[in-house]
Amino acid sequence: MNCEFNLFPKHSRKRLGQHFLKDSTVIATIIQNLALKANDTVVEIGPGRGALTYSLLKILPKLTVIELDKAIITAWSNQDISNLAIINADALKVDYSKFGANVRLVGNLPYNISTPILIYLLDYLPYIQDMHFMLQKEVVDRICASPSTKDYGRLSVIIQAFCEATSIMEVAPSSFTPAPKVNSAVVRLIPHNKGVKNKAMLEKLLAISFAMRRKTLFNNFKGKIPLEILEKCKLDLKMRPENITVEEYIKLANML
Repeated sequence: MNCEFNLFPKHSRKRLGQHFLKDSTVIATIIQNLALKANDTVVEIGPGRGALTYSLLKILPKLTVIELDKAIITAWSNQDISNLAIINADALKVDYSKFGANVRLVGNLPYNISTPILIYLLDYLPYIQDMHFMLQKEVVDRICASPSTKDYGRLSVIIQAFCEATSIMEVAPSSFTPAPKVNSAVVRLIPHNKGVKNKAMLEKLLAISFAMRRKTLFNNFKGKIPLEILEKCKLDLKMRPENITVEEYIKLANML
C-alpha cells in the first residue's frame, strides 16, 4: 500500500488544531505499544494524512477512522482502500457504542479539543478496551499526576477515577508538520472500576474543589457541601485540593 501523501491538502487547518505526525520512529513505537491483534476492533480519531493510519491498515483486516475535515475525507475516499471505513463526523458527537465491545481507540487528537474528547469518551468506557492518544505533554503530565504535585488537578482525578493512565513516550515538535509550539506525549488509558456512582456529581465536586486551588478545602467547600458529609468522609479540611487522593474524591462524591 503506497502512502499517497500528495492526495492530501498541503496545508493544515489551524482552526481544527491539525499537527500531522511524520516521524517514522515515533510511529513504529506507537504500533509496537499497541500490540495489535488481527481481530482487534480499532477506531482511529483524526487519521489526518495517514502517518499512523497506513501502518494500522497493514496489520488490521478492518480499520475505522473518524475525520471532520472534508478535504481529508475526500483524499481518503479517493484511494478506495478495501479495509478502511471512513466516518465524516465530529469526534465529540460520535456514538462509540455502535462499534461494539472492546473497541480500541487510537489517534493524534487535535490539541485544542483533546480534553473535551477525553471527558466525552468516559461515558463510553463499557465499550472500550483501551485508548492510546497523542496529546500535549503538559496534558499527559496532568492526566498521570499523583496527589500533592503541581500537575495534579481536576483532569488527573476525573481520568484516573475511570482509567489507569500511563505515559508511553514523549514526542518532540520536530516529529510533526507543522511543528507545534509544545512537546507532545502518548498516553495509554485502560478503563477500570473504582466505584464512581455518578460521573456528573464527581465533575461538579472537582469544579468546586479546584475552583481556588491555593485555598483550603474548608474555604472551597464552605456553603456548598454540608459539613456533616465532610465530617463523615473524615477529610482534613485544612488541606488543599491537590492533597486529596482520587479515592477520597470518589468517596465524597458518592455521598452527595
